[in-house]
Amino acid sequence: MLAYIVVGLILGALAWQWKHEPGDPRPAAQFLAGVGGAVVGGVVANLVQNLDLMAMNAWGFLTAIVVALITLAVLQVRVG
Repeated sequence: MLAYIVVGLILGALAWQWKHEPGDPRPAAQFLAGVGGAVVGGVVANLVQNLDLMAMNAWGFLTAIVVALITLAVLQVRVG
């Protein structure tokens, strides 16, 4: 679970560094969206694979990244 949180924080920070202009989402919102997306993606991937919620494998990691990126993109479109 901690790995998903770290992935979300990194992706949120990268999203903020990539584009931060007036009117864009605040950094805290991007960090939270990244963490939320990564945790949800990782947990859902673990549930689909019948693994422990705290497990970490390649598919869970990739799913966490994809869902976090989608969440960040939705946040950017809705707010920015």
